[in-house]
Formats: sequence, C-alpha cells, structure tokens
Amino acid sequence: SSGINAEYGQLNAVGKYFSITPLLVVLSSDAIKDLYEDIRRGRQDDQINERDAHCYNKKKQRYYQKKWRDIQVGDVIKILCKEEVPADILMIDTSDEFGFAYADTSTLDGETNLKQRTLIKIPDMESTGIRNLELGVNVDLPNNDLTRLNGFIDNPEQNISLNLDNFLLRGSELRNTDYIVGLVVYSGHDTKAMQNNKGSRTKMSKIERMMNTTVLMIFIVLLVVCFISAVGQWLWLTAYGHDRPQNITLAGEDPAFEIQYKVPPYLPYAEKNLGYLAFLSFFTYAIIFNQLIPMSLYILLEITKLIQIWFLQQDLDLCGKNTILCRAMSIAEDLGQVEYVFSDKTGTLTENKMIFKCLSVNKILYGSTETGKLGLVTLDDGTVRPPVDQAFADALQSDDKDFEDCKKMIIAMTLCNTVMVTTEGRRGTSFSQYLPKDFNRIVYEAESPDELSFVNAAREYGSILLRRTPESCVVRHHKTIMRYKVLCTLPFDSHRKCMSIIVIHPRTMRMIMYTKGADTTIYKRLRQAASKEEEEMRTITLDHINSFAKKGLRTLAIAYKNLEQAEYQQFIMRFRQAAVKLDNRAEAVSKVCSSIENNLTLIGATGVEDKLQEGVPEVLSSLRAAGIVVWVLTGDKQETAVSIGYSSQMYSRDTQLLYLRTTDLQGTRQTLCELMDHTPTGQIHKQALIISGCSIEFLLSKELRSDFIALCQTCQTVICCRVTPLQKSLIVSTIREELQVMTLAVGDGANDVGMLRQADIGIGIAGREGTQA
Repeated sequence: SSGINAEYGQLNAVGKYFSITPLLVVLSSDAIKDLYEDIRRGRQDDQINERDAHCYNKKKQRYYQKKWRDIQVGDVIKILCKEEVPADILMIDTSDEFGFAYADTSTLDGETNLKQRTLIKIPDMESTGIRNLELGVNVDLPNNDLTRLNGFIDNPEQNISLNLDNFLLRGSELRNTDYIVGLVVYSGHDTKAMQNNKGSRTKMSKIERMMNTTVLMIFIVLLVVCFISAVGQWLWLTAYGHDRPQNITLAGEDPAFEIQYKVPPYLPYAEKNLGYLAFLSFFTYAIIFNQLIPMSLYILLEITKLIQIWFLQQDLDLCGKNTILCRAMSIAEDLGQVEYVFSDKTGTLTENKMIFKCLSVNKILYGSTETGKLGLVTLDDGTVRPPVDQAFADALQSDDKDFEDCKKMIIAMTLCNTVMVTTEGRRGTSFSQYLPKDFNRIVYEAESPDELSFVNAAREYGSILLRRTPESCVVRHHKTIMRYKVLCTLPFDSHRKCMSIIVIHPRTMRMIMYTKGADTTIYKRLRQAASKEEEEMRTITLDHINSFAKKGLRTLAIAYKNLEQAEYQQFIMRFRQAAVKLDNRAEAVSKVCSSIENNLTLIGATGVEDKLQEGVPEVLSSLRAAGIVVWVLTGDKQETAVSIGYSSQMYSRDTQLLYLRTTDLQGTRQTLCELMDHTPTGQIHKQALIISGCSIEFLLSKELRSDFIALCQTCQTVICCRVTPLQKSLIVSTIREELQVMTLAVGDGANDVGMLRQADIGIGIAGREGTQA
C-alpha cells in the first residue's frame, strides 16, 4: 500500500519511485515464480487431455481419433496393447480367445503385478456386433473405492451382474492382450482415479510462515504508530493551527507595508478541515515509517533458496548418477526440520524384485538364507537370476524315491500360480496360444512378484512353464514336455492366506491339488501325521521356516492333496454356486475353498528375498535415531508389508505387533479401546501398529481420531496396508494438522501423488511405477 499511497502528491513524504521499487521487485519475483509453476502444471495437464483414444463411430462404422478431454459416458473405445485406459470402462470384447485381459494397475494401487480382467458374456453380442449393440448398464454412483465397482446389465430374462473384474479403470495399462473394446461408464472427474485425487494445496515453508507472522506483527505495530502520530497531528493542529496570522505588519512601518507570511507545508490553512488533514497525515506517516517492513528480507531469502537448491542438485553423495529436480523452491529449507516420514513400499523401500533363495524339502535345506547379492547373477538387461543349488538339481534328476518330494516341490512351484507366458521382444502381447520355439526368450508376467520368483527359479532347475490357459498348463521338465489339465484355480484371499490349483497329472492321470500359503495356515490344514518320521519332517521344516524369517525372507509352505472324483464334483458344484452370488460373493467363495483345502500333505517350504533398495535399513535406523517417526502407507497385502518391516529393520522379531483390521465402526471402536487399555500413553513402547485400509475411514472419523492418534504415538512405527490413494492423503493431512508436525512423504507412483501434495515436503522418485510422482 505504501507504493500506491506515494502516487498521491499530497501524501508524499519521500520520492514515489524510491517507495514503490522494493515492493515491485518482491511482488514481481513471487509472481514470476508462481506463473512458471502454474504454466508447467498446465502443460502437464494438456499432455494428458490431448491424448488420442480410438472411439467407435456407430454411423460410419469405424474407429476415429478422439481426445481424452472429449470422451463421454456411453462412448465405445478400443484400447491396444501397452496403451493407457482413458476412462473407467466395461469390457465388452477382447482379443483373447478365453475372454481375459490383463492390466497393469501400478498407477492406481502401487502394485506392479498384472491384474486379470474377465469379459462378461453379453447377450446377442456375437450376432449383432458393436454396430447394433444396445446396452443398458447400471453402475454405482461415482466414488473413490478402488476395490469395489458393482453394477448390472439390463436383460429381459435376468439382469447380468457386474463386478470389478469386468472393468478397467482409468490410469491402468493394457498388457498381455492385443486389444480390448470397452464401454465408458465413468469419465473425467467421475473416474476412480480422479475421485482419489484430493487436489493440491499451497505449500509454504516454516520460515516463510514465521516471516509472515513477524511481518504481520510489524505491520500492526506500524499501524499503531501511524495512528498515534495522526492523533498527535490532530491535537497539534487543534491547538495552534486556527489562529496563526497569514500576514505580519512590522512595527513602526506603514500599515500598508506588510510582509506576507508563507505557511510551511506541514501547517495547514485555518479554513481546512483538521480531521481530514489528520486522516491524510496517517498515510503520510505510513509512508515515512514503511522502512520498518523488511522488504529486502524476502529478496535475500529467495536468493538463499536458489543457492541451497543448487547445492542440493550438485551433491553427488545425495543423488549419485540421478538428477534432483526441485519443483517447489519455497520448501527446500524444511528438509532439516522433518518430524514424520510417510513412505510408500513398492519401488520406494523395495525394488519389487523377489529373488528365490532357499527351500526346505524332506528335512533337507537347499540354497542359502543369506540376503544381499551373494550368489546372484545379473544379466545385461538388469534381470537377476536366482542362485542354483547343485544338490537340489541332482535330486531332481535322481530316480531315488527319497527325492520324490523334490519333484513334487518343483511341479508345485511351476503350476500353483497365475503367471502368464510371453516372449522376449514382443513382451506385452499374449502368445500363450502356441509353444515358443526358443525357450530362452520366454518372459513371464505375474500378478504377484513372489509367484514370478517361483517360476523363474523352477526354470533354472529345468522345469519351464511354456504355456498357460484357463484349461491347461504346458511344462517342459528337462527334455520332456507335459500338459497338465487345469480343473480349477482357487484364488488367494486374505482370510484363507493361501491359494490352490487342481490339476490332472498327465502320467498318473490322478487328480491333485497343490496348495501354497502362510505356514500358520498350511500347518492347520495338514492331515494327521501318519508316522513319527512325518511328524519329525514337519517340525524340522517349521524350524527352517523360522530361520528363513529371522533372515528377513518371505516364507511360504507348500502342500498337496490327492482328490477323489466324488469329492471334487461336490466341491466344484458349490464353488460355481458361490461364484455367481450377488451378495457376499468373496466370503462365500472363500468358505467353499476352505472346505476342500484340508487333510493336506506337507511337501516343504520356501524362502524368498524381497530386495530392498540400497541402504534402506541404514537410512531407517538413522531416522529413528534422530527421533523421526516413520510410517509406511502401501496398497500391498498385509503379509507383504509386515515382512518388509522385518527385513528393513523397522522393527525386530521381539517387537509386539498390534493389528487393526476391522470392517465396521463398532468393531473398530471396540478393537481400538482394547489396544488403548493395554497400552499406556505418554511414552513409546516396543510395538508396531498394523492397520488395514478398511479400518482407516473409521479411525479418521471425528469420533475415533484422537484415540487413534494417541495410540500411534505410543508405537515405534505404523504400517497401513491396502490403502487407496485418497486414504494415503487423508492420513498425511490428519497427522500434519492434528499434531502440528513437519511431514515428509516419499513415493514413486501416481497413487502416491495425493500424499506427496498433502505433506509439507513431497519427494517423488522416478521408479518402476513410472514418473508420475
């Protein structure tokens, strides 16, 4: 305001250019910086909105290019392999003969594994085609739940139910499928991805906030001083300003001879309104005292920030061969004041590369439990080959019956998964319809990285998965190619903590079910031991599992069961009935699967290393030593996150783990109260809190928020599993606002953008999930 006031001559106390120049410099520098950042963000938005999609024109009966910004609900679009999905779509056609499609959803949930999507059978689709297709599709109202999307297709006979498996969400990438055709059900801001985008907020550093508060106080003092001065001016004018003569006649001179008296500029004429003159003097004093406001401090601070950022970008110990880009210059100095760190898991703490390390079969330990790069071979393309234990390789070649379990183990590792087969050089397109001629060019793509490690390890031992379809698996055992008929695949779920596959062995023609899962789950489902030797084998295997876990390896137990035809027929009938239920489908399927996954015979156990990023345990140890609290927010499974907590040394084996995995408000309140009763507040205990995503929305409610935060403050660390991008941002903003602490968030995927924006400092890493963060 001082620069503007200086434009009026009657308020001038100093030169107008002298007053307005510092103000213009400060405002211009801030405006240019903000304009640059807004233009950069606008260009990034335009790059996405201006992308082309293949949209079907019903009148011209052909596809044409349509901008993403123009896509509307009801459009029919075609997605090619390795293309990103521009909207939430219902899959109505696919190139896969079995009606499947595979999508990479890492930008949504942070998981780099592929998700299988299923084509729904639409009446008259084959006869009418897309040209005359008319569908009435009903779906949920737009919401941010990435794990649920229900709806139905209108059908005169019976409505066709839809679930998430029939949809592809915006931001996912089509893989292992030549093309799909989809009907847009959500577009623009109604898509799941946009519903999980909470938007950005203006970030200011702690120094800037302190400076603004200080300057505001100085400004208030300035107003008070100016007001007191204006009142004093008015009192002085009231006392002396009315009666001052305008002309003076000298004594002894002719009365006609008068000396005109010039009134100084600070003395007004008597006929002026003194209140108005005092009011004007308020602004005059404001201009005189405006040097109290430290304009130059802002300029000095901006220059200091530029120098600091330059040093950050030149620090080789900090970035190595990579490049540091500072997107927000105003918050760099807050790096030294962080109190809470929120980190993604996949691609941030870990490389998301599972390396098969060891296994236990028939009381014998094969491989090495040592973690790190010992015994690993890295190829030119960065792929890490698992180590090969020659003793296990010899056991597979032996005809001795004592090594029969080793052969069962390698078959289970090869078959009991959902890995898809592709070929090198044409990766991303499905080639499971034929057998590849060059076995060395086979590339596997899996829904889970540990499944991928199993299949890669089996290939190193001579058991190569050549082809997988819903009906069969073709495997090359050394020089013999065998085709296993797949009867049913029992998917993994968090309640059973295991998965199974039922196949017919091509040699014996017996029906066999192979099961893998957590050791606690498998051991509960084992048959009664037939002999002391079998009991001893289970005990030794469990000891091996515990030794694997102490080394930070992810452990799984593997078992099998020979099925009779009658038992299978009874199971498959109940399984199909549960699979078409509209309500509580997942629970019904899980219950049916549990009914057959019993009386198992243990084969052995495996140990897989989830490779951490270099130096992660040391960094986390240093952060804890500095009094910084570390939280992990991940969309991954609970078992995976807990295992990473051990391997990264966030907590040790003697740390008590507290679990919060409820699905309703009443259960969350009860569990929280029980944990609070057993945990004295006011100090940090040797315990870690593990929270599921379904509990987060209740814990962050006004009713439970304060108790939840109090419980978190008693734990060494907190791990939140299966959380959506919106939940990540809500957790960060809640802790920042409630505890008034300096927060930092680290992530490498588009699903981490929300929490990076909500934290005081957001660090985005260009990792395996892309460069969106």
